[in-house]
Amino acid sequence: MRKTRVRAEKLTEGMVTATDVISISGTTIVTKGSVLDSYTINKICHSGITAVIIQTEDSGDVLKRPAFTSVSEVKNSTEFKKFKENFETSKVEVKRSLDRVVRTDDKIDFDKVIAEVDVVMSNTCTGMEVFEMLNCMKDEMDDVYQHSLNVSLMSAVIAKWAKMPKHDIDDVLAAALLHDIGKLKIPYEVLNNPKPSTEERKFLRKHAIYGYNILKDKVTDQIAQVALSHHERYDGTGYPMCQKGLEIPRLARLIAIADIFDELAGKRIGNRAASCPFEVIRLFERDGFQKFDTEYLLAFLSGISDTYVGYNVRLSNGKCGTIIFANKTRPSKPMVKVENRYIDLAKESGLEIIQLL
Repeated sequence: MRKTRVRAEKLTEGMVTATDVISISGTTIVTKGSVLDSYTINKICHSGITAVIIQTEDSGDVLKRPAFTSVSEVKNSTEFKKFKENFETSKVEVKRSLDRVVRTDDKIDFDKVIAEVDVVMSNTCTGMEVFEMLNCMKDEMDDVYQHSLNVSLMSAVIAKWAKMPKHDIDDVLAAALLHDIGKLKIPYEVLNNPKPSTEERKFLRKHAIYGYNILKDKVTDQIAQVALSHHERYDGTGYPMCQKGLEIPRLARLIAIADIFDELAGKRIGNRAASCPFEVIRLFERDGFQKFDTEYLLAFLSGISDTYVGYNVRLSNGKCGTIIFANKTRPSKPMVKVENRYIDLAKESGLEIIQLL
């Protein structure tokens, strides 16, 4: 039997549950092996359950992908191997495209830019899968080109979760892919210094202006503005112009979330280790609602919390368990089953998820 993770709003009659469906109180709402009907689906949705593990038949249907329960399962899957192959191929083309934009005065072929991201997206059918796959690549050394592709993929997913129309998502893809192009004007030794001096930090911040100047005559102003404004923050603490709230361009407000998530969750040159996704989610919970657009942040947190339902995790007390319920009000604090006990992390002060297993 194969399993797939399905968001509650996508459940349909006739689907069969692959695991018990548990509420936030630890009550079994639907037992494993149940055939869903309209009443059961309604019950699941009204219980606050956001994602369910469903049985599927082995088939070529793109909607029937496996629900992984561990990082090792993802890495050993044919889905991940294909994703990684497509990613590496696209990264080569992204590097060629970005370098050409910096070196020449040619206009940018947006169809080609978007196609590079679509090649990678074509092997995944849901946003949850994109984050799963990228999480398994985060231990590889990152650079401007890989980061740009990561952020483009993540931003497209967040845009879909935020229910943006297709033509806006195409703009998000292109803008995110180009958002850090100004870093190609920064010397390698400064860009990759793990402990930059105060002067080097000031220099690094200029990449936003460099990026805008590279793009302003080659792309639409909407896309060029993302390069300039993706480090602005809703509370005015960002740079380079200290813009606040809706002064920050719309696409920049969305792409900033993907940019920060990838920056914190991935490994960087300079030997900084990758972080557990739940550690980054906790940071968003703590500071995000002051610094980011609430609409896009809520869409991101809702989607990312569903991604790891069913995953095995290690807790800060050393015990291991399985995420069985995504907590929409505290995404970093889902319900976890440890042995035969259900633990609502939202009610356990100091107990955190520290690792996906």
